[in-house]
Amino acid sequence: MSGVRVVAEPFSPPPLRRADDFRGALALAGARQRRSRVAGAPAVAMLVLGWAAAVAYWIPELPFAMIVPGLFEQFLAAVPSPVFTGGAALFDGAPDAGVGSVVAFASAVALGFVARQGGRARYAVAPLGVVLAAAAVPIVTVSLQAPLDRAVSLFVGASCVVVGALVALNAARGRNRPGVHPYSRRTFELRAWRRRWLIAYLVVVPLPLAVGRAIACGELRDRAAEIARSESVALFMTLLSPATPLAYLLGAALGVAAWAALRCVPPLSELTVTGTGLARRLAPSMKRPAVVAPAIVVVAMLVAGLAAVAPMARDTADETVATTYASVPADGRDTCATVVLAGSSPQLGLRPGAGCVGLASYAGYVQTGVAQTNDDYGSASGSTTPEGEAIGSGMAGAVYEPVFVVAGADGGSVVNVMTAFSFDDASIVWRFACPGGEPFTFRFAGSAAGDRPATGRLTLEGEPEAVFVGCANGVYRLDPRTGGGF
Repeated sequence: MSGVRVVAEPFSPPPLRRADDFRGALALAGARQRRSRVAGAPAVAMLVLGWAAAVAYWIPELPFAMIVPGLFEQFLAAVPSPVFTGGAALFDGAPDAGVGSVVAFASAVALGFVARQGGRARYAVAPLGVVLAAAAVPIVTVSLQAPLDRAVSLFVGASCVVVGALVALNAARGRNRPGVHPYSRRTFELRAWRRRWLIAYLVVVPLPLAVGRAIACGELRDRAAEIARSESVALFMTLLSPATPLAYLLGAALGVAAWAALRCVPPLSELTVTGTGLARRLAPSMKRPAVVAPAIVVVAMLVAGLAAVAPMARDTADETVATTYASVPADGRDTCATVVLAGSSPQLGLRPGAGCVGLASYAGYVQTGVAQTNDDYGSASGSTTPEGEAIGSGMAGAVYEPVFVVAGADGGSVVNVMTAFSFDDASIVWRFACPGGEPFTFRFAGSAAGDRPATGRLTLEGEPEAVFVGCANGVYRLDPRTGGGF
């Protein structure tokens, strides 16, 4: 051993690895991210279109579907109506792909989710892609019946078929070739993705309101749709109900609950990259997301929304619905006040138009008819009764159930025509003018509302229900319900 000499080599540490050495890894990570985005694109497209349909259906006071039905026809075939509109059509003849759109939407959402999870979830990517491609075929078929009118749904359906097939093929090929499976790696930091969706959901105000109405205010929505279809002046009255902010709070609470639930379901599928600067790129460390806090938020939001806000929204909505039956939209003009039929249910009323010209009939807030006349019913002031009593009200008329008799001016500034309107549909029951078409004096006798000389209602002793009209050739006594003389 004495002849053996041991020579110690000087220690030479390995060279520091540079960021350039990770270009391959970063490229692979970027490719995985692009694949996950492609897999999630059908879900995003169908979700956005579904939200548009949900807002149009659950908030009919914003009559998008009635104003531009062609716009909605473009994409309704790609919208699963049972999910977003409760299975109801936005308008007659709206395209619907039936159960195919529902299966396509469910598989698209599931595919977009599992494509980001990695682990064993990669085995579900190929089957979901096949299901998506097959389920989207009915969307394409329905859209091809009118390809120009349904171009958007045709594009979405064809995209679902192509993306589903490509994702399934890519995932299936990855199982048989060496190397990393194309969907085996997790997509990190989904937290920002979820946060952006939550902010968009809360900021676009109609979305939480639509959800809240779907949960607790279905009857109010139906009544609002009935009012909107009737072209009533009370179109936005239901939207101004105290139930609206409550429904929004309910929808917002459920949105926050969904956001929190996605932070912990499944809890082990997400890793958060930690570190800063170059250290984050060269040697990132991973941290599991918290589960307890999001779970508490989920429970709190569900309890607050469903147990507290929902009952209040439902009760307030019921009160608003009752109001739309018990009253007629008010008119703030003193000279042209809305006339109601006492004791009717729903409340029947006749509401003068702008400038007291024409009128429309209402059953509650629903418009039931429009009078086919341009007479001015605010020109009675300055007229007199046949006995010489002055009439000071701009609008002069009387209710004789089931009609309303009113003095009007046909093309002039003084009254020269007497008309009786039905409370049911504003139809003209009878109409009277003097033989020469000249202005006349008038008086309403026996009105159930009692006498009020300023509006021409004055009953002399022993007089029955009658309308007196003084023309140049004498005074006519008319039956208020038929217009016949007696």
